[in-house]
Amino acid sequence: MGIERLSEIPVFNKIRIEKQGPCNFDKLGNVIETTLKKKKYKVSLVKGEQKKKGSSSEVELKYKADKKVDDYHKFAFEIEIKAKDVRPVVVKYNNKETQTVSADLVMVISVTLIKDYKGVFKNGKRNEFLRFLYDKYIIKNRTKKMGVKIVKDFYTLESNIKENLNAYNP
Repeated sequence: MGIERLSEIPVFNKIRIEKQGPCNFDKLGNVIETTLKKKKYKVSLVKGEQKKKGSSSEVELKYKADKKVDDYHKFAFEIEIKAKDVRPVVVKYNNKETQTVSADLVMVISVTLIKDYKGVFKNGKRNEFLRFLYDKYIIKNRTKKMGVKIVKDFYTLESNIKENLNAYNP
């Protein structure tokens, strides 16, 4: 029980990005996938639902991405997108009228640094003690460097998402 708690370090927990107004879900999904794939993450859309609510609809999307950094560390992203009151609109974009949607969008991003993702130190008190020694004295500085790398990956993703969401603002 104690060892499981030590293996996942939440770097960013449920960071919210909100937007009301025009947005393009295809381009947003493409930005998420492209940004993370450029950083060598495996990205998958694990949930994609659209529900009709009267004259509008609701959309839910969930992406998961992970990257094995070395034999001990792994980065993981979870991105949930919920959009309410999704309606088609026409906006002026690059001096052209473009068909897109308007929505009340909330995106929640969680980022985790996972240690011992292979489970080498998983079972037993002896392994728990060895893992403590390994984490505290042998690999401590490397884990800190990994934390810096995953933070940079997050800020790159966040910046690209915000740029995409603000593309249709006048």
